Amino acid sequence: MEDTNCCPHPQSWEKTQKADSYRPISLLSTISKQTEAIILQRLTTITEEKLISYQFGFRKKLSTTDQLLRMTEIIRENLENGRDTGAVFIDIVKAFEKVWMEGLIYKMIVMSIPDGLIKLMNS
Repeated sequence: MEDTNCCPHPQSWEKTQKADSYRPISLLSTISKQTEAIILQRLTTITEEKLISYQFGFRKKLSTTDQLLRMTEIIRENLENGRDTGAVFIDIVKAFEKVWMEGLIYKMIVMSIPDGLIKLMNS
């Protein structure tokens, strides 16, 4: 969306010898930061009521702690009722770098994101 200066930042201060232990940090201009804040606010307003109630990631006032509490309650309830509980945990490495843009755009269309925002996100 804009020109940035990227600086390598170590993911952990202990293992700084390997190139893959660094992640890029973008140094953005103030105007870019403000523009992104406005876009985020608009996207959040549009999508917040359309997300399922159990979507906890990247939402205000919800965290992994909330999801852990929900899961603990489900396990307790199943134990009390003699039912098994299964769980699958996925950690997608470099998820943001591997986003399928066509799929993301499709989801934005399905969620009735305005065309202008979709075009902006796709640029």
